[in-house]
Amino acid sequence: MLATPLAGPPSPHPCVAAQSLAPSSTEVAVIGGGIIGLSSAWRLLQRGHSVVVIDPTPASGASFVAGGMLGATAETTFAEAGSVNRHLSARAEWDPFLRDLSIEVDRPLPYASTSTVMVAGTRSDFAEIEHVAKFQRKLNLRVDAVGRDELDRLVPGLGRSLRQGFHLIDDAAVDNRMMLQALLDAVHHRGGIVSHATAHALHCEGDHFTVATSAGLVSASKVLIATGAAPTIQSNFELPFIHPVAGVIVRLTPRPNTLTISTTIRAVVNGRSCYLVPRPNGEITLGATSVERGYDLSVPAGELHQLLDDARTVFPGLDEYSIKDVEVGLRPTTSDHHPVVEMIQPGLTVALGHYRNGFLLAPATAKRVVELISKDPS
Repeated sequence: MLATPLAGPPSPHPCVAAQSLAPSSTEVAVIGGGIIGLSSAWRLLQRGHSVVVIDPTPASGASFVAGGMLGATAETTFAEAGSVNRHLSARAEWDPFLRDLSIEVDRPLPYASTSTVMVAGTRSDFAEIEHVAKFQRKLNLRVDAVGRDELDRLVPGLGRSLRQGFHLIDDAAVDNRMMLQALLDAVHHRGGIVSHATAHALHCEGDHFTVATSAGLVSASKVLIATGAAPTIQSNFELPFIHPVAGVIVRLTPRPNTLTISTTIRAVVNGRSCYLVPRPNGEITLGATSVERGYDLSVPAGELHQLLDDARTVFPGLDEYSIKDVEVGLRPTTSDHHPVVEMIQPGLTVALGHYRNGFLLAPATAKRVVELISKDPS
């Protein structure tokens, strides 16, 4: 849930709405206002639950920095073979989720891209992605081999060394910041409260919970913990262990008459992964670094240079873009990289550890959270 700008003092995120103070009691307290917490809060409100979202800077952190990729196919690699059904069912939730959210906020919420290409910088890189593509096909995922002519149609301006690749038809992307703002608006529209406060501790008292926050105490009959990579709040419950994995994200803005992209690009260049995700306004979100260094939010110069250099190999037109900002997001993950969405005791549900797939899994996770909380008799 944490992120930092490259330099200068932190500024208010444009997604954050005016602060609302939490009431002293509610039915459901949602601790965490990222993509998982906000999606769950909105769906809970739709089911008639009263909800308070508690987060010092809602719609920020890793969700604000994310690429927004819905990589049901791309994220099903050898290590994730057992997750293929979860990824596919999660991807299937996105069409109705976007439709419902668009209706709720009364404005269109388009996909940022509706498919993905997977390309490679060298012959050995292509051998690597071809190996993965063959594996994905064995799982009946839609992965089409494409030559240079088809690549030019899908993504004009690719580097000339990229002669062939694969088209991942089902992998899309959303504008993460557009989605976060829409979810905040939807929560407010449904009567939910967003408290810009820090949750310090959680205690159970009979059939009710008390959340101690920087803005006072909140009493709730049910609690959802969706705190991303933020340190676990103090409680006498055994919560899943979550640790952060850092990733640098660069946002770039096209200059006038600059070639833009409309398809997500995933690439391997000299053995390193990178991705370029378009935004509806022509911007590109660039990322893919993945480093375990605790809560260190610094941006190593070498890491940033390598990321930009690899991206320029894939899409040389990037040279004509301006750097808008550079940030570090902390992806929340478990020891086996599988998310934990479950009720750990009556009234207390967790939705944690979504790692690289927070956006992909958000609608499905919210659906599961609603099922757990709505059926809970506590």
